[in-house]
Amino acid sequence: MFKNFIKKFFWIYHEELLKLSFKDLHEVLPKENVTFVKIDKNNYKDVQNIRPGRFYIKDFERMLLLGDYGIYICVNNIPVGYGWAKVETSDDYFFHIKDCYLCRFYTNPDFRGKNLYPATILKLIQIFKNKGFDKFYIAAESSNSASLKGIAKVGFEYQKTLHFYRLLKVTLNKYKLEQ
Repeated sequence: MFKNFIKKFFWIYHEELLKLSFKDLHEVLPKENVTFVKIDKNNYKDVQNIRPGRFYIKDFERMLLLGDYGIYICVNNIPVGYGWAKVETSDDYFFHIKDCYLCRFYTNPDFRGKNLYPATILKLIQIFKNKGFDKFYIAAESSNSASLKGIAKVGFEYQKTLHFYRLLKVTLNKYKLEQ
């Protein structure tokens, strides 16, 4: 009981940080015919069809206000996942961003194992390469082997393991992402 009480106020996150230079990119084809839709003020609430709950709607609204760039990955024109990119002007729970940080990915469990996660990562990289970025960062929880496998397929290379300490929803030790 006391342990659950403490978790509400203090938590440690263990994250693997990975980096990709555009020249090291690996193409990964999805096993479904997919389309991508930019997340904007007209469709951000569609996240509730992928992940129910007011939290995700509020989170998406906040990210749009920060200028973050999100996309839905769609199968048969139905969103089944999403991903986001943040740049220097944004705010993040764990990082001070200098280049392009890819984050907040999710794929509906019914569509996992079809390379949709790597396809979403690749689409965001393509969009931000066209905006002049050539270095990309991504992080995943150390225990999330499926995410780490999808990230490796794209060509990201391990940089380091980071331990973030959050107290009352504030990260005490943000890490600066830079070249």
